[in-house]
Amino acid sequence: MWWLNPAVRTLDEASVQPTARPAVRTWLTPLMLKALLVAVGALSVLVGTELATLAMLQEAGEVELTSVVLVIMCAASLLGGLVHGAVRRSLSQMTLMVLLAALTLPVGLAGHSWWLLALVLIPMNLVCAPTLAATSESVSKLAPARVRGEAIGVQDAATRFGLALGAPVVGFVIDHSSAAWGFAASGLGGLLFAAAAWWVGRRAWGADPTDSGVLKVCARSSR
Repeated sequence: MWWLNPAVRTLDEASVQPTARPAVRTWLTPLMLKALLVAVGALSVLVGTELATLAMLQEAGEVELTSVVLVIMCAASLLGGLVHGAVRRSLSQMTLMVLLAALTLPVGLAGHSWWLLALVLIPMNLVCAPTLAATSESVSKLAPARVRGEAIGVQDAATRFGLALGAPVVGFVIDHSSAAWGFAASGLGGLLFAAAAWWVGRRAWGADPTDSGVLKVCARSSR
């Protein structure tokens, strides 16, 4: 995506004559970095949650029910994505990110019952797809049409970095404690990325004021 930079333009944008390719520094702004940090944090939370879920079921001797729990998680994410796409005005990217991380923190308290674990995983998965969708929307809106494909490629790299970071960190926590602490590590890591995104985004003139209250809570939670 970065190399090919395919055309990702609206009809109005496509009718405009091509302009000179803008320099990276003109569109890789603090607001764009904020969206990319959310992408890293969201994927690190998701991969850490999946790893901790598998570890929890293994501790309970119910690994054979992993597929059932994952189906429930996917169904909740699908439902959340459909609602996010259907409503006229959804929650902001930062609000969704903070909810995703905060709802992951206490999952380990569910114990080792597979059905109870599946139930407590539903709330965080309801905001899973909306968080990813909101991040893609932010990147698309912030990137100029001329380099939108390149920006989406950078976003893809950010999500892969989140996957590569979350799995070993949460795995280390699980190996040295328990599966329950794996959920806590995933949620805390997500809050730290959200706090970093807030710090970067607040430096940009005209940052979304609707995020400020949630982000301040996130910053306090990460201390």
